[in-house]
Amino acid sequence: MLEEAEERKAVLITHGLVEPVLQKTRESLDQLDAAVERGAQGRRRHIEASAALDVATDQAVQQVKILDGYNRVRFVEDPERLAGWIAVSNIIGPALSGGQSVSRSRGTQPPSPATPVAPPTPGTIGPAA
Repeated sequence: MLEEAEERKAVLITHGLVEPVLQKTRESLDQLDAAVERGAQGRRRHIEASAALDVATDQAVQQVKILDGYNRVRFVEDPERLAGWIAVSNIIGPALSGGQSVSRSRGTQPPSPATPVAPPTPGTIGPAA
């Protein structure tokens, strides 16, 4: 649209358009293009940073799993320390359906005591997990 206005500048000037209006429009469009490019760069950087955080998180989880195995062997003959290690290494994650949540160290946790769990009806077969 700006290109067409510049092509017909002589006609527009005869009808009252002044040169600074075209110049200001050109500058505004350049600023808009620059802002769009900065936004695209920001999105790319965000995606790259998110991927890097995912890799770092996966590495940290693997290290914690190794440490968990090491400490479980280390504390096998000391039940109090083993219970303490299990208690502090059990970090509850986001809630899932059915009142369960994901633990960062040991997988799915059972529903909390505050969540009522109906006992199975005799003679019925339920899912294994």
